[in-house]
Amino acid sequence: MADEQDAKWLSYLYREHRQAELEEWTRELRFFRYCRALGGHANDGDELVCSLRCPDPATQSRLLAALGLAATGRATLGGASVFVCLRGSQLELVLSGAAGDPYQVTRADVDQALRVEALLEPLAADSIVPPRAGKHCFSP
Repeated sequence: MADEQDAKWLSYLYREHRQAELEEWTRELRFFRYCRALGGHANDGDELVCSLRCPDPATQSRLLAALGLAATGRATLGGASVFVCLRGSQLELVLSGAAGDPYQVTRADVDQALRVEALLEPLAADSIVPPRAGKHCFSP
């Protein structure tokens, strides 16, 4: 039964992108990771996610200021449209849909993530990799 469940999971994980492609993206990206949609009735999509430690309001203010932002929400960083939100004690930066479908991650999103990562270098000590716990976040 476990082997069947593993096979189903791997089929789902690699449905949109081959394993080799996800591994290539992981090697290219320092802070962002590909996170597969929960699927089903969640109505979510695949995402590239970066998480920064944000244990308190002072840290949140510092991180937002370092990114040139006044608040969380939709923002433009490095020319990329990024959704910035608090998730527990983490500040998340989320990318998807650069090619037009907000539920999909494509090479265009990876290219945008690389531009955003240049802005994140001074915040490297705050980075959490993988950005989310669990099997949905591809981080070999």
